[in-house]
Amino acid sequence: MSPIVPDSNIWISWLLDDLGSERFSGVFAEDSQVIVPGMVVYEVTRWLLVRGKTTIARHARERMERMLLVPLDGNLASRAALVAAEHRLAMADAMILATAREYDAEVWTQDVDFADVPGVRKFERL
Repeated sequence: MSPIVPDSNIWISWLLDDLGSERFSGVFAEDSQVIVPGMVVYEVTRWLLVRGKTTIARHARERMERMLLVPLDGNLASRAALVAAEHRLAMADAMILATAREYDAEVWTQDVDFADVPGVRKFERL
């Protein structure tokens, strides 16, 4: 499997075992090539904690730590700004896409904001 950057909504769907989340199970297998931008760590953890899902947030963090975590630095922030301007993306989405491009990876998302963005595999919410 090629490297994949699951967007925060893919993580949350999988962690909560939402309808259709089985589509993402292979991505989170131990031998997969998952890249985790620091922004995804923040978004997933915050989303879960705000909803009182502390145990799941801890599980998510443990899982993410076994994958390639990519912190935000100045170079990545600059590339994200260019991506945001080019595709009219919000900050978090731009950071996720810039990280994927840095690692020649595909973004997996259910976010309609990524419509028509190359290098992104979009899934419909079920």
